[in-house]
Amino acid sequence: MEKEDTYYLQFEEGPHVNYFNTLSRYFTNMNISNHDLYHKKGNDVVEGTVIKVCDRISMAVFSCSLSKKMIWERIKPDNDPNLLHLAIICEGNLKHYFKNKVKEVEADNMNGIIFYNGLFPLNVEFEPNKRLTSITFKFYKSDIEEVFTDSSAFINGLFDENEGVIYHLPIFQEIKKLANDTIFFYKEGFNRKAYLKARGLEILAVLFKKLENNQITKQNSLKVQDMERMNAVKAKLLDSLSTSVNTEELAKEFAISVSKLNKDFKNMTGTSIYKFYINAKMDEAYRRLKTGKYSVSDVGYDLGYTNLSKFSEMFRKMKGVNPIEVI
Repeated sequence: MEKEDTYYLQFEEGPHVNYFNTLSRYFTNMNISNHDLYHKKGNDVVEGTVIKVCDRISMAVFSCSLSKKMIWERIKPDNDPNLLHLAIICEGNLKHYFKNKVKEVEADNMNGIIFYNGLFPLNVEFEPNKRLTSITFKFYKSDIEEVFTDSSAFINGLFDENEGVIYHLPIFQEIKKLANDTIFFYKEGFNRKAYLKARGLEILAVLFKKLENNQITKQNSLKVQDMERMNAVKAKLLDSLSTSVNTEELAKEFAISVSKLNKDFKNMTGTSIYKFYINAKMDEAYRRLKTGKYSVSDVGYDLGYTNLSKFSEMFRKMKGVNPIEVI
């Protein structure tokens, strides 16, 4: 049920037209013409375009800035293991929810590209009062075989099982530049449709080559059950800031090997368990000290440090200031 501070949209996965139809049903005064859409009411702006790059490969450029949070719920996965979805977050951020577990994706970070199939439930949340700009592609494996012949075996190897798989990948500099150029020209420009088609093909060609060169494999993917497990590990770490954490004990608790625990956690967060845990501790220390209600010794001891000089040293290393300077 929709709350007053939330736009709540439900859609069926599949072609880009499903998304645009959902938007047009929700924002009744939206203008849709020749695969372009535009809506403006008050502080809410939604705009975008869909381009048929070739045959069944489509590309959508989408931008929005809304006064309220917007949640997209995929009420019906496409259940087609041959249909793949790729999204590049060019500006802003969004959150992916897998059965109420969250994964944040934002521009210019280690997880700014999402590559997945449609075999699992998925909710997407857009933050209010922040612009989000993205370029998304939808295509079938057979189209990759026909258009990107040299990359076909590689892409098929990433999605060779009939189960939900998702990759969160970095935005390479070459892709960032191509995407930014595409965003700049997508609304206007001489022969813009032809330009966007050419640029869409170029983005995919460069991206597939970069993924292969960087040895992205199925080992870099997270299946839905892996994602849920790693979110549980994150929650465990954040609930254990007053103690120490042992990876062997964590692995045993979550019934996986230490190597898989470390690999999956790094794939999901872009950092190691140790660095994530220490960062979380120092963030919590900073938050408490900033309130002025706690002394340095109170915070250090509460966060599991028996040696306050080591606590101060780590705080200074992570935050650039001594803890006493924050109070």
